[in-house]
Amino acid sequence: MRFHVFAATTSDNWMQVGLMNKVVKAMIAEGSGVLVMDGDKREKIVRGVAAADRAPGRGELLYGKSANQLIQVALPPGRIVDFGANRVG
Repeated sequence: MRFHVFAATTSDNWMQVGLMNKVVKAMIAEGSGVLVMDGDKREKIVRGVAAADRAPGRGELLYGKSANQLIQVALPPGRIVDFGANRVG
């Protein structure tokens, strides 16, 4: 049996906020994967990687000690999510 935990937050002060959260702190300590998406370039997320201007749905996957990978995240067909003025569907 495998157990997966997903934690999502904005990039604003991610490391400071994350280190105060016991679940996120444990995930960081265990070397869990992190998906860095669009955000402020000045904000370092983890292991010196910063958010960047990226196309919608694209991100950089950091997992353990393996090389970083650029990936595409997509919604299932027909799914509509309202992100304010932007519509994805």
